[in-house]
Amino acid sequence: MNYHINIDGTIRKTGWTGHNQFDDRVGWKRVHGLLKQYKKLGFQNPVCENTYAPFSDEIDRLERDRRTLAVEQIQHALMGRKGLHAGDIKKHGTGWTEIFAVSKNQLRGYLGKAVQICKKLAWDIEKIKQWLLNFSRQHFGTDSWSEYLYGKKVERTSLDTLQ
Repeated sequence: MNYHINIDGTIRKTGWTGHNQFDDRVGWKRVHGLLKQYKKLGFQNPVCENTYAPFSDEIDRLERDRRTLAVEQIQHALMGRKGLHAGDIKKHGTGWTEIFAVSKNQLRGYLGKAVQICKKLAWDIEKIKQWLLNFSRQHFGTDSWSEYLYGKKVERTSLDTLQ
């Protein structure tokens, strides 16, 4: 599930959480935790305003997770290339790498573009990984968007973790 959290009206977080992280009491646990975190950090009305989940009886949970993570990584790379990253670890806590200065409609547009790219690549994980590698090397001089931000490889953000 790829979610969008409106943090303060001018910045939004877009991220990914496993499909096994749903709790009937609070909903998506990661989203719930982030909303609480942002409130503690002083943001008045953070809200989850959009989700994308490729549900289908034809694909299993692991494949849904692969797809949502692929969409997220492409979306981040596209927005990062445009200079829209607005995350700050001190101001935004965990998940700062996934915060962008975009409107709700812009974020949906980048989500749609990411889905379009994945569909064009027939949701083939190896082709998607190659697309991300080529795009990141061309635009960031690194192997991934997260490596560009952290200055080192970050295994937890790799599509390889879902294989």
